[in-house]
Amino acid sequence: MVSDRTAILLTNEEERRAGKLVLESMPVFLFVELTQNCNLSCAMCRSAGKYDRALNMSEQVFEQLTAEVFPYASIIDLRGWGESTVLREFPTRVRKAAESGARLRLVTNGHGMTDSLWELFLSNDDVVVVSVDAATPELAEKLGRGSLERVIRRVRTGVVIRDRLGRGRIHFNTVVSSYNLGELPEIVDLAASLGVTKVVAFPIISRLTTPSHLSHILPEVPSAIERAADRARRSGVLLQFGASLDETLAVDYGLPSRCSHPWTHAYVDYLGRIGFCDHLIARPEFTFGSILDRTFREVWNGDAFQRLRATHLDAGATRRVDSEFWPCNWCYTNRYCDFEDEATEGASERLVNTAGERPLYSIRSDQVARRSFI
Repeated sequence: MVSDRTAILLTNEEERRAGKLVLESMPVFLFVELTQNCNLSCAMCRSAGKYDRALNMSEQVFEQLTAEVFPYASIIDLRGWGESTVLREFPTRVRKAAESGARLRLVTNGHGMTDSLWELFLSNDDVVVVSVDAATPELAEKLGRGSLERVIRRVRTGVVIRDRLGRGRIHFNTVVSSYNLGELPEIVDLAASLGVTKVVAFPIISRLTTPSHLSHILPEVPSAIERAADRARRSGVLLQFGASLDETLAVDYGLPSRCSHPWTHAYVDYLGRIGFCDHLIARPEFTFGSILDRTFREVWNGDAFQRLRATHLDAGATRRVDSEFWPCNWCYTNRYCDFEDEATEGASERLVNTAGERPLYSIRSDQVARRSFI
């Protein structure tokens, strides 16, 4: 069994390139859903509802992950369908994850980022990604994103702590919809004014018939991208796209020829069910077994994961997969590199951002007939 992290990365890369179905290596990226409870009711997400302890990951599941998987993962992302910072035990779990030696990531709405949490993450040189979908308090309130002023205060505190420590990263994550496309340039400006160095934008994923879908204002999307990119280059903020804002605007260099997630990623939900993709959070039908019933490695190399890997081996030429894993088709026509480049060889070639001279979008018509949704 491979145990050393450097050896795991090398072995995982070899196994991924060879297209092996049963792996000696363990996942490089581990997503841990600590809770499905949330402190906001976002228009682009879902209602928070009443706090329910049953929606929190049990100590048993967390301890099994700590023993079976944490020692091998390169990056542990402590997010899920809920807001991790609402948990009383969150700081303790952050420390336990950090003790494994893995790098940590947190995606948060920012409202619960106390001084001590900033210290905890940034002192370990980890990444805190704050979801910011509006640049004005009025739009933030309309979207159900809570108090923008509070988020700004929290981020300012984090930046002061980051600068004092001289380590750690703070980024923005922005879900772009028909509601907030016009404020994307101003979100970049807000990041710059706060000392946030990177904004990663994703399109809202919804059915074409929903008012929030960007297809309803598609002619406005390219100019919004251009304006936001111009602001980013002027201010020194890196603007990156985690996916095309519309399939008809996708750039080929950013799209995967074969998704790496079946070999490199694992997602564990609050009940201990194991899936393969952070983009399928809150979709239990795409989990393959529970850590409470079998060891993680048994699920990782079980029949479902093997079928998944075999399916993606055949996807290279067509960028299509069979019906069992149909959500993956959206990624083959939309998804770019998010932060896989931090631990996956070759992923940086798929970065779509303002760092270089490559185009950020492409006007095309061949994708219209292939529209898909998750």
